[in-house]
Amino acid sequence: MTKKVTFVVNEFPVLSETFVIEQVCALIDRGFDVNILACKKTSDANLTPKFKKYKLDQKLTYLDTFARGAKGKLQMLISLIKNFHLIKSKNDYVKALFYSVKNKNLSSLRQLAICAQYAETRFDSDFVICHFLPNGHLAYALRKFSALHCDTIATIAHGYDISLYKVLSKWHYEYSKLVAGTELLLPISERWADLLINKFNAEPAKVKVQHMGVNINHFNFSPRNISPESGPIKLIAVGRATEKKGLEYAIKAVSRTENTHLSIVGGGELLTELEQLAYKLNATDKVTLLGPLPHENVLKLLAESHVFILPSVTAKDGDMEGIPVALMEAMASGMLVLSTNHSGIPELIEHKKSGLLADERSVEQLVHNINYVINNSRSMEKLIENARQKVERDFNNKELNEKLANLIINS
Repeated sequence: MTKKVTFVVNEFPVLSETFVIEQVCALIDRGFDVNILACKKTSDANLTPKFKKYKLDQKLTYLDTFARGAKGKLQMLISLIKNFHLIKSKNDYVKALFYSVKNKNLSSLRQLAICAQYAETRFDSDFVICHFLPNGHLAYALRKFSALHCDTIATIAHGYDISLYKVLSKWHYEYSKLVAGTELLLPISERWADLLINKFNAEPAKVKVQHMGVNINHFNFSPRNISPESGPIKLIAVGRATEKKGLEYAIKAVSRTENTHLSIVGGGELLTELEQLAYKLNATDKVTLLGPLPHENVLKLLAESHVFILPSVTAKDGDMEGIPVALMEAMASGMLVLSTNHSGIPELIEHKKSGLLADERSVEQLVHNINYVINNSRSMEKLIENARQKVERDFNNKELNEKLANLIINS
C-alpha cells in the first residue's frame, strides 16, 4: 500500500529553501503519494523547474487565505467565532488562543484561525514532514483541533527557529506542545539534537538527526591548486551580509595577511558597514565587496577561487547557522574551506582533516589558519580530498533522502 506523505511549510516553493522541493521530488520518485500544505503563495514557482515537471501545483493546498492587516484580523475573528463549535479539544484550543494573545504571537494566532477555517475539512496522511518548528506546531494544531488525520508528525529543526531569542520567547508555549504532542523531531545537526533533549525536554527516542545535504553529482570535483608562488591566495565568501555570517572577521583577518585577496558576494544590511571597515583597515586593495551577482557570475568566481571562508558567529539576537549548505557545496567542488567552531559546522568540517576551523570572533585564529594554508599549501590537497569524501559520505542528498524514505516506511 502506497504511503501518503504530507509536507507542511510556510511558503512553497521558495528558491532559498531548495531542500524542501528536493525532498518532495525525491519521495515522489520513490513512489510515495506526496501532498503539500503551505500557508502562503510565492512567486517562485516559475523559477523552479521541478515545480512544473512534477506537477506540484496539483499536490498543493494553500491554507492561509486571510488578508493581511486589520482586514485579516477581522476575517480570523469571524472564522474563530463561526467555526468554534466544530473545534476538537475546545479547552486546549482556548488555552492556545490565550497564550497566542498573551505572547503577541500573531503567527500562532493565524495558525489557530486556520484550524477553525478548515474544521470541516479532512486532510489524511500517514506521515507528515514539517520544515521549521513553527510549521511543526501548525501540523500539531491541525491534528489536535481540526482537519489533519495522521499517524506521525516529524518536524525538522533548521537554525533560526531553534536559536533566535525572540522566536524562542514568542513560541515557547507552542514549542512545548509540539515537543510533547508529536512523534518525531528531526534536527539537522547533533547540536540541535542535544538542545531539543536538554533544553526542550524532548524524549531522546523521538529525536533523530536528519542532515540537509547537496546533490553530489551536480558538483564536478576540481581540487584547487593552492600555490602562493603563482599569485595571491584567492578567498571568497558568498552569502547575505548579516551578523551571523561573521564577514567582518574575514575582512580583519585578510587585512593582516600577505599575498591574499578576499571577494565577498551578496547583499545584506551590513554591506555598507563592511565596505567602511575595509576602508578603515586600508584593505580596499585586498578586499572586494561585489554585492549581489547573477548565479552564473558567482559560479565563475567560485571556480577561480582557492578558499571558501565562512567565519560564522552567534549573533547578538541568538541567530545561528544550522550546517551551511554553502560549505558543503564548496567542499564538494574542490575548494578548501575555512570556518568556525559554530553550531553544527564541526560536524561537517574536522580541523586540519577536511578544512580549518577557528573559534568564533577570533581574528587571530583566522589569521593563523590563512597563514597555515600559505605555508603548507602542498599539504592542502589531502584536506580537499577528505572534504569531498565527507560530503559524499554524510551529506549526500541521495543517501539522506533514502534514509528519510526508510524512516517513513518503518514508522
